[in-house]
Amino acid sequence: MLKPFTELITSSAELEALQAGVQQVTYLESALRAVLPSYLVSYVYASPIKSRVLTIFVAHSALAARFRHLAPTVLAKLQQHGFELLEIKIRVRPQAHASGVKVKMARVSSAGVYCLHQLVNALEVSPLRQAIDRMARRHAWHPPQ
Repeated sequence: MLKPFTELITSSAELEALQAGVQQVTYLESALRAVLPSYLVSYVYASPIKSRVLTIFVAHSALAARFRHLAPTVLAKLQQHGFELLEIKIRVRPQAHASGVKVKMARVSSAGVYCLHQLVNALEVSPLRQAIDRMARRHAWHPPQ
């Protein structure tokens, strides 16, 4: 006969400790979401608290710099929520894109490409002219092969 999940969890000290850790991280993440500005919530992840130190993972270095300014306030607010913390460490952990790199789908009309070619012919040799020439060639119509 199958045991209910709650009975199974409480039957082992290891599983009970695991459940307590999961509950702590769940509570920590909800408290963190409550104290963070909305623009940071989806880019910040917390690890379990170890030795009264909370490690926060952010998506990129710009967010890490921003979070470093907010860390003292966040630390104080989490302490008010009952977490016994001494410090917050910030680590950058880039998030994997679910759909990969998005390909730009911008298209330039044939009239636009014609105007770009006219502009290239009117400009002196310069980096701007080279960039516009590349853009015109990239958007030029090519018959299907």
